[in-house]
Parts: sequence; C-alpha cells; structure tokens
Amino acid sequence: MTDGRGETWIVKLGVEAQAETVATRLVWSVGYFADEAYYLDRAEIKNLPTLSRGQTFVEGRNIVRGARFEPKRKGIDRGANWDWEENPFLKSRELDGLKVIMVLLANYDNRVANNKILTAQNSQGTLEARYVATDVGATFGKVGGMGSKRSKNSLADYKENKFILGVENGFVKFDFETKPKGMGKFASFFKPSYGKSQAKKERAMKNITVENAHWIGSMLAQLSDGQLRDAFRAANYDAQTMDGFIKVLRERIGQLNRLNTGAPVAASTSK
Repeated sequence: MTDGRGETWIVKLGVEAQAETVATRLVWSVGYFADEAYYLDRAEIKNLPTLSRGQTFVEGRNIVRGARFEPKRKGIDRGANWDWEENPFLKSRELDGLKVIMVLLANYDNRVANNKILTAQNSQGTLEARYVATDVGATFGKVGGMGSKRSKNSLADYKENKFILGVENGFVKFDFETKPKGMGKFASFFKPSYGKSQAKKERAMKNITVENAHWIGSMLAQLSDGQLRDAFRAANYDAQTMDGFIKVLRERIGQLNRLNTGAPVAASTSK
C-alpha cells in the first residue's frame, strides 16, 4: 500500500503480525539491524483489493485487523540473500549471537531466503552492506518441522521449547529441530530439495560456542523489564500474555548467562 506521503508499506495480516513486531525490536535492541515493524489492531486501507491470503482479517471493504506495517524506505536497497553458513562473519561472536537470538525467539523459518543484504547510507554518509535476518514472524511458538507440532505466537507452545539441552565439547546444544517428521517426510520424498533445505535450517543453528552464547546472553540481560514490556506493548499484547512471554525470556536469558559459570544449565519448564 502507499500512504498519503507516497511512502510504500508492506502489510502482513494474521498470526505472525504481533510476533514479528516484538521479534524485530528484540533483534534491534542488542545492536543488530532489523526491519521496521509497526502493529495496529485496526486500520483503514482505502481501495483494498480482495486478498488471496488474509481475507479473514478484513472487515467490510477497507478495514484490516491485527496488521503489521513495514515501510520500504527510500535509499535502502534490498539486495542478495546471505547464507548462515557462508558469509564474512563465520565463527564471530556477533553471528553466533544472532543465531542464538533466532533460537531464543523460536524462529523455525530461518531460511536463507529470509536473509537479506540491505545497502544503506550510514551516519558518515557512506554506503554499507547490512546483513539482516528479515521476516521473523514465525516466532514465539513451538519449533518444529513439517509434520510435527510447530506454531507461531503461542505462549503455551513457546513454553514447551526446552531451549538449551546441554553443552558438548564447548558447543551449546539447543532444542531446535526443523527437519520434516511423520507425514511431513513425504514432502521430502517427492521433493528432496525441500528436506535438504529444512535440514540446513537446523544445521545453521549448531556449532555455537559456549563463549559466544554467553556473550549474547550478557547483552540480553541488560534489557530491563520495562524495555521488554515496551516491545510487547508495541504489538498490543494483553498484560497476562505479555508477562508470560517475558517470564520465559528471562529464564532463557538466565540459562545463557549460566553457561560458562559452572552452574547447571537446566532446561526451561515454565508453566
């Protein structure tokens, strides 16, 4: 859609709208670049066409409910995709930190197709390439592959993720499985490239060192409860759901911070 000032906006309707609004803010809060996301419970969009997806979130002819608005700013070029396993930052604490955040958010859709190199002007007036994990709406639910239970924006399901399973040979083992299971394996049988792509998503979140996971945990621990609440308020979560998500986040950030202290790193069992 285009607003009255000529700015272009991409509108997302559905279960991802709230989750993505929060997820982008948490990514940005610890120093990473992220897409802008703004959430409105109701908005009027004039001349709204009939939608192939999301029509159930439309009232009458022009009112949309539960919408995430993402601006397409002039001067920002959305270029090529970047790969979690092939990029200039391999083995750096910053890349590992971003991976940990994806696991923390329970982002099971961490496909290469959702990673973009954005070229924009920095504060010094020169162009820079920004490696951004975009489209982080498949978050705050249950991680899984096709054929298993996976979800988005569900506090009950989000609690089920164990997050950290343990440490092995200096690397953190996360509860992050995206390979197809059960009936979902048929998709891989008829289209092998699909199965490989799902296995790649899971593999990309491995080989994260204890040191680097602890580092991003120390960054996340600096966020106050007020800042976390602001992120959820931006997506208009009710108070009970917001507090539930924040409690789980706090527990899992605590797990990250206990990684290199010698203290037990217990799996989260929030209820």
